[in-house]
Order: sequence, then C-alpha cells, then structure tokens
Amino acid sequence: KSTHRVTCIATGDEPGNGARSQFGAMFIAVIGPNGVVDVGRVGSGFNLPTSLSMKKTLDAVQSAEQLPIVEIECLGITNDGKLRQPVFIGPRTDLNFTDCVVTQLDSLPRG
Repeated sequence: KSTHRVTCIATGDEPGNGARSQFGAMFIAVIGPNGVVDVGRVGSGFNLPTSLSMKKTLDAVQSAEQLPIVEIECLGITNDGKLRQPVFIGPRTDLNFTDCVVTQLDSLPRG
C-alpha cells in the first residue's frame, strides 16, 4: 500500500479505553482559505508515553497558536474529506500553522 505524509494541526483529543483511557484519539485539521478544515482523528501510531505526552501538550494549550503540529501518514482521503487510515508519526516542532495547508490533500488518492 502506498502511504502519504500530511502535516496537520492537533486540535484536541478524546478519551479511550483500558491503558489508554486518558487518550484514545487526537482530532486533526489543516488550514484552508476560509479557516480550519477538520480532516478527522487519529488513534493509531501512539505508544503509551507518546499518548500521555500529547495529552499533556493539548491540555496546556491556551490559544490556537499553541496547538501542536503533527505528522500523519495515511492512505489517502475519503470522499467526505477525512484522512483515510491515519497513523500518527510524531510531533513537528520545526513547522508552524502555515505548513499545515489544505492544498497538501490535493495530491492524495480519493475514495
């Protein structure tokens, strides 16, 4: 399977089950011409320390500019604009919001 990398903004999280009850998945978005565009959520690719670290980072956010930038690997994009089978790769401290643009999705396979 061919995978693709997308740089996203982590906008929040939701609880999970079992050992990951504090952090089950992370909501992700990109920036479009009219603002933030939701591209789904990612729950795969996290180990326990990484999930707890991302939870701590998201809980400390006090303004939109502080939202973390993350790299996601996916198979493409669904017809409703969500990343298909996203997997968390890691945080990107070398990038900012201007790198998380919706045009990244233009080259992804649809379906």
